[in-house]
Amino acid sequence: MNNLEALISSFLMVVIAELGDKTQISTIILSSKYKSISVFFGSFLGLIFIDGLSILMGNIISIFIPINLINLVSGLLFIILGIYTLLFKAEEDIKNFKFSMVTSFILVATMELGDKTQITTLILAIKYNAIIFVFLGIIFAYLLIIGLGVFIGKKLLKFIPQRYLRIFSSFLFLTFGIVFLINFLILTNPLIPSTIT
Repeated sequence: MNNLEALISSFLMVVIAELGDKTQISTIILSSKYKSISVFFGSFLGLIFIDGLSILMGNIISIFIPINLINLVSGLLFIILGIYTLLFKAEEDIKNFKFSMVTSFILVATMELGDKTQITTLILAIKYNAIIFVFLGIIFAYLLIIGLGVFIGKKLLKFIPQRYLRIFSSFLFLTFGIVFLINFLILTNPLIPSTIT
C-alpha cells in the first residue's frame, strides 16, 4: 500500500503544483511556436532530468547551485528567448526539431531548479522512501501537464494569428526574465527588502 500511496500522492501533488504554473505556461508558448512533438519531449525530458536528480541527490543540488545563480541564469535565458521570439519568425525554427527540443529542454530544466515541484519531489522521496514509485507518479503527472500544455498551445494557433502569438509569447518570456532578475537582485542585495518577493 505504501508504494501505491507514493505513486498516487506524487502524481496528485505534481499535477496540483504544475497546473497553470510557469512551466506549463512556457510549454503552451513554446508549442505555439515550435513543433509539438519536440516541445513535448524537450520539456518532458527537462522536467524528468531535474526532478530525477532531485530524488537521487536530495538537497545536494541546492547546495551546489545557489538559488540566486538559478534566478540569474533563468532570467537571462527568458530575456534572450523573449527577444529572439520577437525579432525572428517561427518558420525557420519550426522545421528544426533539434533546436526546438533543446530550447524546450534547457528552458524548462532551468526553470524547474529550485521550483516548488522540485522541493515537493524531494519531500515525497524522503517521506515514502519509495524512489521508483515517486518517480513514476511524477512521470505520469508530467505526461499529463506537458501534454495539456502542448495541446493548448497548438489550439491557440487556430484562433489567434501567429504574429499576435509571437508578440504575446515574447512579452511573457520577457516578463518571466525580469521577474527572475528581480529575484536575483533581491537575493544578492541585502539592502533591498525581501518582502517584495
